[in-house]
Amino acid sequence: MGLSRTTMMFSKLAASLSPRFALLGGDIAYANAMETCYRRWDRWFDAWEDTMVTPEGNYIPMATSIGNHESGGRYPHIDINDVPFYFDYLTPGIMTTTPTTPMERRAYYSYYIGDRTLIVSLDSSMVTEVPGTQTEWLETKLKEFWEKQATLPPSDYKSRVLVFYHVPMWSSEQGASPEGSLVADNWGPLFAKYNVTVSLEHHTHRYGRTFMLEHEVRNTSLSLSLSLSLSLSLSLSIYHSLSFTHNMTQIG
Repeated sequence: MGLSRTTMMFSKLAASLSPRFALLGGDIAYANAMETCYRRWDRWFDAWEDTMVTPEGNYIPMATSIGNHESGGRYPHIDINDVPFYFDYLTPGIMTTTPTTPMERRAYYSYYIGDRTLIVSLDSSMVTEVPGTQTEWLETKLKEFWEKQATLPPSDYKSRVLVFYHVPMWSSEQGASPEGSLVADNWGPLFAKYNVTVSLEHHTHRYGRTFMLEHEVRNTSLSLSLSLSLSLSLSLSIYHSLSFTHNMTQIG
């Protein structure tokens, strides 16, 4: 995302649409896990405060996923203890009976909005391994969501699952990366199995959009249930006119 003129232009454009929230898919302040670059975070938060304000005067809340310009490298060469600032500023404390310190937080988490919308932030191998614990956690959250939907009364409001992370499965700029292959192999089947509404991918600074896919093949019978979804090269995704009537609540 950074602080370029293009970033400021897109941020102001996004804010003018009065989005309910913003999802930031990593590469946020470009501090590269360097403690001496703390002022980049200060400047970035100042810029967000200046630009991401709706015409009604509301500051736009954000949820984030970690990128390589936060971690300064890739798993397994980097872990949470190597990453200053990001976990202090932008990752939620997991809901437990005792408070968590920033270094005890996970790089992946989820939120409900009301009962029928689940938002999931994942770590595409920045400080957390994709296979194993994270993928198992993801499947548990998706399974729990759809089990909950089965208990809800009928509604015109469609159930939605939005997943976002940094490194894409397939890039519009280059061939498959090691991290992208891990994402495709481990999360792709779960997205299909649990009917994920949309996945937002970042990292390559290119605009890309796919058809609805099922097992990596276009499925013309599927359609997005979002009224507007913009995935921009500045790693910002905004959501507008989704008619959310509930607060965002953390579920861990």
